[in-house]
Amino acid sequence: MANITKEYLDKKFGSIDKRFDGVDKRFDSIDKRFDGVDKRFDSMDKRFEGVDKRFDGVDKQFIQQTAELKAYSDKNQADLARMTSKGFEEIMERLNVDDRMSQLEKEFALLKKSMSKVTEALNMQI
Repeated sequence: MANITKEYLDKKFGSIDKRFDGVDKRFDSIDKRFDGVDKRFDSMDKRFEGVDKRFDGVDKQFIQQTAELKAYSDKNQADLARMTSKGFEEIMERLNVDDRMSQLEKEFALLKKSMSKVTEALNMQI
């Protein structure tokens, strides 16, 4: 077995130290890159918080507008139902011939009675 000298070990460990220094520098540069990425993620998180707030506002507006639209449509449906019902009542009154006929018959009877009184009055004068 060959004799391992102190100088040989110093050279080998020196080269290993240089390699580790190179690796450490690489890791430092990677850490710096990740710091930049972390800053970007923090910035994006802040932007997303703003977007979330905007969406919350939009959601509230949609809920409010939906409630207002529902109330408006409910009112208009009720008004339409009321108008339709009233319209049907008027149509039914117009189509109710029996009531109209009995009313006309009463009016005709009154007219006939009045005419007979006029005729009697004229006959008495002659």
